[in-house]
Amino acid sequence: MSTPSFESLKEIAQETAWAAGKLLAEGTQMKVNASTDDDVKMQADVDSEHLVRDRLKSTGLPVIGEELGGDASLYESDSLYWVVDPLDGTYNYLRRQPSTCVSLGLMRGKEPVLGVIYDFTAKKTYLGVVGEGTYINGARIRRCNSSSNKSVAIRKSV
Repeated sequence: MSTPSFESLKEIAQETAWAAGKLLAEGTQMKVNASTDDDVKMQADVDSEHLVRDRLKSTGLPVIGEELGGDASLYESDSLYWVVDPLDGTYNYLRRQPSTCVSLGLMRGKEPVLGVIYDFTAKKTYLGVVGEGTYINGARIRRCNSSSNKSVAIRKSV
């Protein structure tokens, strides 16, 4: 199987994130599989990763997922592979709060090539492509040119 074109990989990544986000937005699988003081694993995490892996099979590239693992030696190679967090923000998802998404990255060894984050609660797709730029819902965004930290904000929810 030959690897699809880069444009096809971008499309497949976005469509995969949207499909997983649609599944998660339905909120039908709220079963908690495991929980610690600082982490929770839900069946929705696993279901989403299975969907993501099934859709990414068409690329012929290996997948390393947060829930189901993968071949970590790819990190030391020059091969293309996917890295996925099928439900980023599980705790927020469990509490039905925003700040939860599907995250997919295409890597070549240690270097990112492209990334897609789909915030299915806000219906926003973030796409970053090395050497090309960053987009929100298809509109290009630009980095801040400020040399002052006064105009920079970092948000953390607890």
